[in-house]
Amino acid sequence: MTTRTQAYGAQVANGRFVVVSDNHSSSQVFNWEVKATRADIAPLQVEE
Repeated sequence: MTTRTQAYGAQVANGRFVVVSDNHSSSQVFNWEVKATRADIAPLQVEE
């Protein structure tokens, strides 16, 4: 039997965010990926 744990997050504030699990005894690991578009430079051209 597999137990699934729900995780909830909050908006990023001051460069930090919080993730809360509904199973406080869980040792669950999570990963995340941040993607962004820079507004301070022109878009880069992809070389082919």
